[in-house]
Amino acid sequence: MNLSAGKLENNGTLTSGSMSAEIERALSDLVPLGPNEDPMGRRKLCLAIARGTLKHFKDRFGTVQVNVQFGGGATLQMSAQINVDLGGWS
Repeated sequence: MNLSAGKLENNGTLTSGSMSAEIERALSDLVPLGPNEDPMGRRKLCLAIARGTLKHFKDRFGTVQVNVQFGGGATLQMSAQINVDLGGWS
């Protein structure tokens, strides 16, 4: 599984398809930008949330378990492999 926090691109937007861009979209659905509101503060908040969340997963990757169910009711539980891109942040 590859997870990307994204980054602020040169044009001021968040990386397309990144966790921060999805957080920004979800936030905009709930709380639209005001008529004169600069979106940059909101984008930085979304990026910080994405980075913190993914860093938390990265630091605890061994605790994430995947259950795979097979025909006949058998289940296999194993650790997930998570590749995290924090967008240049560590």
